[in-house]
Amino acid sequence: MTADGDLVYPDPLQPDRAWPPAGATLVQPATYWLVRFDAALFGTTLLEHGYDRSFLDRARIYVEGSSDAVTPPDGTVTVSYTDPEGGGTFTAWSFPMLQDGAPVRGRRGEVAELGLGAAMIGRAQHLSDLCDGVTLPDDVDPLDPDAVQLAADAACTERRQALADLDLLVTLVSEATHRR
Repeated sequence: MTADGDLVYPDPLQPDRAWPPAGATLVQPATYWLVRFDAALFGTTLLEHGYDRSFLDRARIYVEGSSDAVTPPDGTVTVSYTDPEGGGTFTAWSFPMLQDGAPVRGRRGEVAELGLGAAMIGRAQHLSDLCDGVTLPDDVDPLDPDAVQLAADAACTERRQALADLDLLVTLVSEATHRR
């Protein structure tokens, strides 16, 4: 967005042009949730019929104790997250990114995850840690109680959305696996 409020779009015919242009401000479109939803929906409904059915294994999230809970193959690592409000425990198979046989780690020390389900569970756990004050975002001054509270409130709101996304993916994967 330019200083005068005009939206500027990249020109795909000029790949050597720097983006964003000098003085422009990047904006995040409001479609981010819909894009994630569509990727999960089309992935679970269409990709299972393609050449590689591993998408469902990588996306699979199930609630422990439910009829959709599955026993992972031997040697498969799982990650879990317990909903602090509803009490259900979400579980997914982990597909860590490896480099030279060792897991790649992110800037917070977490293992870089290639599985959609495990990545979503990791995000929910991170938001829960922020919401509960276990950790703080890097840009928040721990000595500013108003900033700490504002960050926690924002994380709690995002955690509720993350839990709704987990529930949605549980339903999508369940429907896709029962159609087989």
